[in-house]
Amino acid sequence: MNIAFPALVILLLALPGILLRYAYRKGLFWKSPVILGPLADEVGGGIIAALVLHALCLLVIEVCSHLTVDFESLLILLTGWPKLDVRQEQGVLYSISHYHAAVLIYFIGSNLLGVVLGYGLHWLVRVLHLDLRYSALRFSNEWHYIFWGEKRAFDQKLLDIKLLLTREVDITHISAVVDEGGESLLYWGILTEYHFNRAGELDLIVLEQASRRKLSADRQIGNAADEIEEERFYPIRGDYLTLRYTNIRNLNIQYIVLPDDT
Repeated sequence: MNIAFPALVILLLALPGILLRYAYRKGLFWKSPVILGPLADEVGGGIIAALVLHALCLLVIEVCSHLTVDFESLLILLTGWPKLDVRQEQGVLYSISHYHAAVLIYFIGSNLLGVVLGYGLHWLVRVLHLDLRYSALRFSNEWHYIFWGEKRAFDQKLLDIKLLLTREVDITHISAVVDEGGESLLYWGILTEYHFNRAGELDLIVLEQASRRKLSADRQIGNAADEIEEERFYPIRGDYLTLRYTNIRNLNIQYIVLPDDT
């Protein structure tokens, strides 16, 4: 038995836990920066979750069927110890091949269970606003919290969070300072979507009804002849404007909550 085979078995056993952690972190966000990390890190973190999943699956198998798991053969496959002769090794592999359908169903079922539990736990945390109340349960999606106004509710009491969230943000205005051609331009518009790159970093911000002006044309503090703010911007022709985040020097966000129709 070569070294690669036990490594493959460990990966297959850890995969349900990896999928659970990935589904939990990615969750049901409209946009999420979560990506799979290095395989060694994912396997290490997924083993603990996989142990819980396998315990649940084995309990179901024991209750609902006559099948049992041959833990001795499994341990031999994982560690390669004790050393088996050819006949014994073939016997272990025959046990697996003889129940290949059951083994396949088990791995498919455990992986699906990992995905479902991951998304389910994410949904539960979000519904109960636990990520807003406790920083330890907060997801690695800071831009969602910022762009949609949920950051206002961080570490608040539950009643305060519910009160804030009843005033749902209808429009998010973005003001971004971008350096172009040796001068600074201020772009202003309504956030319509945003995108992450393959590394999970914010890449593009998409604005509609966009305008711009030179930052040097900013109003002077205390000048009574200041124009109305909208009049200091020049509308940009087009439906959408994309800004690359790496070119943005400063970013200002304004939340607008429209009054309820009465």
